[in-house]
Amino acid sequence: MKALLMEVAVVACFAAIACVYFTPALKGWRLTGEDNSANDGLRVEINEYREKNGGETPRWINSIFSGMPTYQIAPSYDSQKTMTAVEKVYHLGLPDYVWYVFASMLGFYILLRAFDFRRWMSVLGAIVWAFSSYFFIIIAAGHLWKAITLAYIPPTIAGVVMCFKGRYLWGFVVTALFATLQINGNHVQMTYYFLIPELLMFGAFVIQCIRKKKVAHLVKATVAIAAAAVIAVGLNASNLYHTYKYAEDTMRGKSELVKEGKQEDQTDSGLERSYITQWSYGISETWSLLIPNIKGGASVPLALNATAMKHADPQINSAGYYNMVGQYWGEQPGTSGPVYVGALVCLIFVLALFVIPNRNPWKWVLIVSTILSILLAWGKNFMGFTDFFIDHVPLYSKFRTVSSILVVAEFTIPLLAMMGLKRFFENMGDAQLRPQMLQKLMLSTVITGGICLFFAVAPTAMGDCVSSMEAQSIRSQLDPQSANMLLSSFSEMRAAMLTSDAWRSLVIILIGAALLYFYYFTAKNNKGKVSWKTSSAIGALIIMVCLGDMWSINKRYMNDSMFKMPAEQTARQKTPVDDYIIQKSGDKRDYRVFNGAVNTFNDNTTSFFFNSIGGYHPAKLRRYQELIETHIVEEYPKALAMFAPERADTAAIQQAGGQMFPAYDLSSVDGDTVCPVLNMLNTRWFIYGDDQRQIPLENTLAYGNAWFVDNIKVVDNANQELDALHQVSPRHNAVIDKQFAQVVGDKCEPADSADYVKLTAQTSTTAEYEAVSKKGGVAVFSEIYYPGWEATIDGQPVEVARANYVLRAIKVPAGKHKVTMTFDPPTVHKTEKVAYVCLALLLLGVALAAFMEWKRKNNKEKTLVADAA
Repeated sequence: MKALLMEVAVVACFAAIACVYFTPALKGWRLTGEDNSANDGLRVEINEYREKNGGETPRWINSIFSGMPTYQIAPSYDSQKTMTAVEKVYHLGLPDYVWYVFASMLGFYILLRAFDFRRWMSVLGAIVWAFSSYFFIIIAAGHLWKAITLAYIPPTIAGVVMCFKGRYLWGFVVTALFATLQINGNHVQMTYYFLIPELLMFGAFVIQCIRKKKVAHLVKATVAIAAAAVIAVGLNASNLYHTYKYAEDTMRGKSELVKEGKQEDQTDSGLERSYITQWSYGISETWSLLIPNIKGGASVPLALNATAMKHADPQINSAGYYNMVGQYWGEQPGTSGPVYVGALVCLIFVLALFVIPNRNPWKWVLIVSTILSILLAWGKNFMGFTDFFIDHVPLYSKFRTVSSILVVAEFTIPLLAMMGLKRFFENMGDAQLRPQMLQKLMLSTVITGGICLFFAVAPTAMGDCVSSMEAQSIRSQLDPQSANMLLSSFSEMRAAMLTSDAWRSLVIILIGAALLYFYYFTAKNNKGKVSWKTSSAIGALIIMVCLGDMWSINKRYMNDSMFKMPAEQTARQKTPVDDYIIQKSGDKRDYRVFNGAVNTFNDNTTSFFFNSIGGYHPAKLRRYQELIETHIVEEYPKALAMFAPERADTAAIQQAGGQMFPAYDLSSVDGDTVCPVLNMLNTRWFIYGDDQRQIPLENTLAYGNAWFVDNIKVVDNANQELDALHQVSPRHNAVIDKQFAQVVGDKCEPADSADYVKLTAQTSTTAEYEAVSKKGGVAVFSEIYYPGWEATIDGQPVEVARANYVLRAIKVPAGKHKVTMTFDPPTVHKTEKVAYVCLALLLLGVALAAFMEWKRKNNKEKTLVADAA
């Protein structure tokens, strides 16, 4: 009972720490920032659908990029409900943000306890893992799925460790449970990256078993781990399968286009190399693990840093340059902050390299994993190594932002550090080993402290604190004297930031070293024996130093000022322009809007009230992205030119944005020449302007929701399909890839003037049309084609073809008909059956483990009674 109460106290401590850090979240506030609010516009349509359909989440959304699946926007499957309930219990029902950090601490604590670490040391390891700066940076940025997935990785490995130690049944349960939650976190990239240390750990275990001739143990543990992996994958079958299939059709998959660009930039089945490595950690930037401001921290104005401003030039400051240049001077395009694992943690990590024997396989597993993580994070700065992984390691080319693989080092560094700390304390009881431990502590202090001292006294030893791109840009815009003055000032200010943080890390290292020396001194004077009180006090002080260090750094990048009340973030008010468009065209979302007043293809605010041509999502459909690059960006300026002054109808005045604007007569404009692709996407409105003044422009040339075509143009490949939209009118021609020619034929009857297709009802996942055709023909719909959309005519199924590179088309017989399109992929129902079977197996495993534990304890009690008798 005492042990149980201690564990409860630890959990309560973790909850308290998380709550104090995220006090605003306890009040119901939420983080601001572009990525955090990016989904707000999407939620409008999704929430409306949920309200009308008993809480069911749609599998398709129309409000961004003219329509796309919700597999990665809002994945929702009935089979996940049980695990979602388990997850809520696990994180104690704590609010968002709070529970992300709480779960991270608890998960790493479980891992260290599985390794049989002492309780205080497990608490220390849990804190330094969870408070690594990257986790708070991604939470602040709104990359919440990433944070959730990372929280479940340590306890998953804990289950594997339990299997290694012979606790097969409980190891199976723990591995399966947390692997399921990890995969359900829906950030495959993080799960994929951690296969590196996991596979290395398993390899070390295999070697260890073979050396000790424990083949039976190896087989049992392997079976338990493999079974847990199968259960976890099976329980997430729906999500994994549809993510995998969807990825093939997104920017993460291989394009069907044969591109004329640099061949060396292409990959066999994934993203371009330049896109994969766009965010590559600088080689010298890696010192941020020890000194956070090694490259200036975050890409925020230099004027916001008090240390830097002490060295500001008054003349330059008065000109406002410090508000226009960032604190960060690394080679990445930009960053929200550095990857910092803690100065004292780095000291203990280096100490671990010396005190852990070379025969310990865990030492080499963690060292190799750390090195691989750093080398891969360098990306384009170590391109030969990166190319090898892109070309030869399966799926590696599917992921971008290679710098994020440093999460592996953020895991391995504190884990090895805790192993080294444990070894250091254990060796204090051996009179022969104590002097060696002191020497190794002093050496580790000299190494880590020496690095900090070097950067503190010589911050520009590795070059001026200015990035090459920044220097090039400034020199191209200013005369040499002015450019040199600016660059010199920037370098001096940033050097001061670096110096300040280097001294800071050095002081923390010396404090930590002093605490470890005090433990050594106590052990020496007491012949290897250190009282529980002394040991606990030193442990508590080490925890406080690490927590205080990392807490203060994290507050630079994620603090209370970044929280706002929910209403301030989500309740976007309609503008007069929004009201005007809705007044004229309705709010049924049966048309699309091109909002040029915002960054159209990186913004979801338009989706609050309209279906947008653009949007924001990192996994948009590749074909739609190619349509944007090849046609839409070209057509938008031409579309605006349609609204020339000579076409203004001053008699028909429209009011929007508090100003009066004339309507426009576009009857003399050839829409098929000016903006055919935007017209076929039913772009009925353009919003022109900026935040200060917006102008609504009605496009009366849009084709509508669907139409009959006169001709079919069959092409051989994707290049011809995309290029044909430059050559033919989509209003009268359907461009069909040859693979779909058997669906709609290779020619059709020209449409009669009385023929029409009219949208009569629509939800996110269904659309109903009335189609009237004198002779029958091919109808093209201004809706995005994607496998899973099924069509019926008067209740009878018909095949759906892809037309005009991204749209849907079907063949309609003569007469009047009801056409219904539904998005309900059969694969969802099939994968759900697999998930339910695996859920049943997991529950059976839990019940069996509980029964065996009860039986073991019962037998133990009977034995004790018998012995007493």
